[in-house]
Amino acid sequence: MRLSESIDLHRVDPAAITVPTTVVAIAEDRLVPEASLIELTERLGGPATLRRLRSRFGHDAFLKEIAAIASVLREALA
Repeated sequence: MRLSESIDLHRVDPAAITVPTTVVAIAEDRLVPEASLIELTERLGGPATLRRLRSRFGHDAFLKEIAAIASVLREALA
């Protein structure tokens, strides 16, 4: 319960993030809609890239789509 509460209470102004950032949106994610991630990307204070992926795993894609996530990470860190 405390973990959920701390996540709900945590607030960061996206404009305060000035480092290059890659945001990953999963089209089928119903917990974090793509529209929210588009808005986040637009509000970030530094250079930002939005990568859109598709996955039948929805929100769990970051755990299940190892090759796709690895590709995004390699590109972001290059």
